[in-house]
Amino acid sequence: MAVVDYAGTLLWVEGDHHTRTLAEDLSFGPGANWAEQSMGTSAPAVALVTGRPVQVARTQHFALHIQCFSCTAVPVRDPITGKILGALDITGGDRAVAGHALALMKATGLACEGYLRELYADRMPTCLYHGGVQAGLGPTTLSAVGRAKPLLVDGAGNAVELSQRHAEILFLLCWEAHQRGRGMSAEELSEQLFGSGEHVVTVRAEMTRLRKFLAARPALAVEVESRPYRLVASLELDVVELWNALRSGDLDQALGFGSQSFLPESGAPGVFEVRHRVATWLRELVLERANAEQVLKYLDTCHDEEDEQVMMLALKILPEQHPRRTEIVLNLERTGEIDGMRCNPPATGM
Repeated sequence: MAVVDYAGTLLWVEGDHHTRTLAEDLSFGPGANWAEQSMGTSAPAVALVTGRPVQVARTQHFALHIQCFSCTAVPVRDPITGKILGALDITGGDRAVAGHALALMKATGLACEGYLRELYADRMPTCLYHGGVQAGLGPTTLSAVGRAKPLLVDGAGNAVELSQRHAEILFLLCWEAHQRGRGMSAEELSEQLFGSGEHVVTVRAEMTRLRKFLAARPALAVEVESRPYRLVASLELDVVELWNALRSGDLDQALGFGSQSFLPESGAPGVFEVRHRVATWLRELVLERANAEQVLKYLDTCHDEEDEQVMMLALKILPEQHPRRTEIVLNLERTGEIDGMRCNPPATGM
């Protein structure tokens, strides 16, 4: 078991004495740097880059001398700002990438974030809007990209978690204002939230709860008016930054958002439509103009891990001796896209 900081440095390593000794011989010990630029593909490195739980088995590692190990890692985020603080990693034999290992690591990461949240509540009350936070330092942002629990972040950098429904409402109102410069009626909002069926009464009840939530947090400086429902103050949306990057064709900036999914747990039709448009546009840009580095970054952050067309593009533009080719070929064989094609992994000598 290892704890890694945001820069990829191992802070703490503990476990079976024999396994730990083998790992230390391979520079897997406190003080060693396992960032992607130092050691290539490994579970801690990929977790820090993508912000997602990941498993890397033996020959999927970039460095030949560490291909005797497998590892599972999860990122740990600041529960207030959402920034990645570091990662937790478990390294060992094949059991380190078993299905239960991933579930265990996810639960441990959530427990760590919960503990940090309690510390903030005790020691940093201003971060939880218990008063004393001054507004007016900048517009509030709805942070939803790559985040299971969306946040409202004020201009001072203080943040508060939103419920899924409140985040969906604010997202849809903000997106409508950005795209069409107008508000939404209760009927329109109902359709975007629930699809078919009469849910106007539910929408109005949710809006009442949302207004009470915002009124209790004046530092956010966000208000919603009625007839039609619309935002009074300016609310920035991180998805708009991603959208503008796609419009300008700036693939590096678009990929820089890491995981491009926003409000990933939302099933609201309006949210799903925008999410699908963004994902489709990004994929088209990758297929049209991505270089080797960009296509690999897309594969590392893409939610569809069986995108054969993108993987075939990677094989087409990657150099013959590139270490990621083996991994991509194996994934293509698993999906059935490549029949009979084999790529022998290099011998580890271990």
